[in-house]
Amino acid sequence: MIKNIFFDFGRTIVEHPEDGAGLRILQKYGAETEEDARLVQSVIFSVPKYINFLDEGSLDRDEYKRLALAELPQRLHRVALKAADYPITELSVLPGMKELVQSLRARGFKLYITSNLDELHAKQMYSTEVATWFDGMIFSSEVKARKPSAEFFKAACDRFGADPAECLFIDDLEENVKGGEAFGIKGLVFTGDPKAVESFIDGNCDPYRDFTLLTDGKEAFPEILRCMEAAQKSIYINMFIWRDDAIGNRLARAVLDAANRGVRVTISKDRYGVVLEKCEEGKRSFFHKKQNLVETIKSRGLELLYPMANTPKVTKDEETELYRAVVNHPNIRIEVPFKADHSKYYIFDDEILIMGGINVEDKENGQDMQGRVYQDYMVKMNGRQYVQALRAKLQEGRDLEQNYFFGLNSKECEPHFFEMEQQYLKLIREAQKELSITMAYFTPLKEFTDAILDAVDRGVKVTLLVPEQANYQCASDRRTARYLLKASGGRIAVFFCPKMVHTKLVMNESWISFGSTNITKKAFHQLSELNLFVRNNDSAFCRALRDSLRQNRDLSERITDYKTIQYNHLAAFCEGLLM
Repeated sequence: MIKNIFFDFGRTIVEHPEDGAGLRILQKYGAETEEDARLVQSVIFSVPKYINFLDEGSLDRDEYKRLALAELPQRLHRVALKAADYPITELSVLPGMKELVQSLRARGFKLYITSNLDELHAKQMYSTEVATWFDGMIFSSEVKARKPSAEFFKAACDRFGADPAECLFIDDLEENVKGGEAFGIKGLVFTGDPKAVESFIDGNCDPYRDFTLLTDGKEAFPEILRCMEAAQKSIYINMFIWRDDAIGNRLARAVLDAANRGVRVTISKDRYGVVLEKCEEGKRSFFHKKQNLVETIKSRGLELLYPMANTPKVTKDEETELYRAVVNHPNIRIEVPFKADHSKYYIFDDEILIMGGINVEDKENGQDMQGRVYQDYMVKMNGRQYVQALRAKLQEGRDLEQNYFFGLNSKECEPHFFEMEQQYLKLIREAQKELSITMAYFTPLKEFTDAILDAVDRGVKVTLLVPEQANYQCASDRRTARYLLKASGGRIAVFFCPKMVHTKLVMNESWISFGSTNITKKAFHQLSELNLFVRNNDSAFCRALRDSLRQNRDLSERITDYKTIQYNHLAAFCEGLLM
């Protein structure tokens, strides 16, 4: 993945004195005719004759001036001497380059100037405005090596602590670009068009090229099973709900197979989820076969509040042979604490991370017993660095990257780390053009509704999509949608999706976040949660995500009259207290 971008200076960031800039400098310093200016320019600014040697430090500046003056008539010596020491600030920034640099910095790239430049002008560079746009600079006269030599590129990577495989080098000379490529740095020949640079970066330096979007259980579970089958050393699973149903048993068998071939498996299955496992669908939990009295009361209470057709009234949830084989296997460690952890993720061989919002249950692999088709996302992140980044966040609350980061609520960090409420609010408050919220469970929290309405008032195009008939908290979803539609005067595009949208996603024009976090008091203040934040760019990953959201919206009904949104007021009140 490209993290660092090396820029040449002359003819890339600014003008070059061999071009029109040199004539302008000479005329400023006294050249009376264009003919005189061109003559002096051909000598004192000649790259092959003198400048190359000045740049690498093999030619003394006084000797350079002596040799150059020997080629010029006496009447031009004064102009030549003044122009030879022109200030570096005489070179104007090329059109669009400042904006390009600012855009790339905003996207999280580290930017550096890597230029063949003599000692005088290299020293001047450090006090220029241009220098403040970059994270660092290196010049040939400093390291006594000139592009396209490998020595120069090694010195640059050493100074900046950059891995050549994570660098892009941009230069107007093809021979310099080839020198960088020979050292292992991806290269681009600059032709004067900043937009071409950005297009090249978007197409070839995709920060999310290691990310694969897994839409719904029908894509997620096959990939999870493939990773289980390929695992050689370790598997770690953190799960909220794991039902004793077809997909739950299929994953359990894959875990057992991995353990039988020597893979060390750890499963952290939060007991908090047993209340939901026992009150809907088949009412069978893979890991929690018995409930205590409080859990039983909660499950029965949810059944009364949310009666669901086609579910068994009573289910005998007994230990199965597969369950006993899994929990008793010496290579499998089962953790079943009550930690209120709503996050869902898998780690394979410390090399692959799969995370998102999909529980282990049949309804996520198709539809529930009421016929609602479930919709949600996982993301596969292929690379050890992503696992390391997750662990840094889980253990220390620390972000390692700028192009992506993990949003976290966690009781495992010391001190406890709860940021998702503020991270969502930040996305809403920073939206300038567009704001899209797709949310499974959305309680009308005042801070959120106020922030969304403020976005509308400043001209942001706001879209809200919720399930038409959620399995839980349907009254809250409808109450929120009705309030926002009414309070905005119809300026929010509200959609009811026929699918059971289990997605938790907030997107503005700059960032996209999705994962396990609903917009509810419980999600923000009680539950451990995990979301991924990525820059909303033109990467294949982001395009796939936006396309999926668009498809869901196309399936949905747009609601334009808030009066048509009906809900159970008592249920909404109870949900506001409990959820």
